[in-house]
Amino acid sequence: MMMNNFENRLSNNKNLVDKKLVNFFENRDILTDSMNYAIRKGKRLRPILFLETLRMLDFPIDEDAISFSLSIEFIHCYSLVHDDLPEMDNDDYRRGDLTVHKKFDQAIAVLCGDSLLNFSYENMFNLVKNKDVKWIEAARVISKYAGYCGMIEGQILDIKTEINELDDLIKIYEKKTANLFMAAVESAGVIAGLSKEKLNRLTDYALYMGICFQIYDDIKDHDENEDVNITNFKNKNQCFEIYNNFRTKALESIKIFDNNTFFIELLDYLCTRI
Repeated sequence: MMMNNFENRLSNNKNLVDKKLVNFFENRDILTDSMNYAIRKGKRLRPILFLETLRMLDFPIDEDAISFSLSIEFIHCYSLVHDDLPEMDNDDYRRGDLTVHKKFDQAIAVLCGDSLLNFSYENMFNLVKNKDVKWIEAARVISKYAGYCGMIEGQILDIKTEINELDDLIKIYEKKTANLFMAAVESAGVIAGLSKEKLNRLTDYALYMGICFQIYDDIKDHDENEDVNITNFKNKNQCFEIYNNFRTKALESIKIFDNNTFFIELLDYLCTRI
């Protein structure tokens, strides 16, 4: 796949998701305004991973599949709204715009995040009620990775753990960043009926990709980032060595699948982006 083809495919996937999300929540009050504000921008990487996994596995993409993928994006957006709060990362801007708690207020931001999370499950339940059991299992998978043993655990580790070793940091990256990537690919694999062995290879790919994604961010932004990151433990050359080790593991995990070119190029695209 030439890079132009890859970027066109990435853009087409993003457009599919973006079109669904324009003014998604009927504007009734400040809460729905804040929800629409929270979901209006993004790379849409998690729903794209879900859809591309289905494509790689020759499972048809229909309106229900696209709508199902939105639940992963709702969960991601809720996590960003809460992550930006003063009690968490205390950020005033995201993607160049005011964060939700700065645009509205802190109480609305908490309720906005709560509403997006709850609606993500409502959306999945509405879609799976007329599907076979694999779709129900896919919803469970997403819930697991988003929950207290998944992404939320990563947030707890991030704000409460004294990070003294590189392994502590990698664990945070696994839980906080990689878990929703894992949710996207594993849930799609479940729907497509993959074996346990192949599901494990898919989730390994997403795990290692997510860690690479975060390590690259650390290296790229280390002069601007006041938080503890990998550059606090290793010099730049060592950081790239660790990055390349995880990249190799990701490539090894995905190579058993046919039609995997998108995933190989996605790894490099995410981890060499400007």
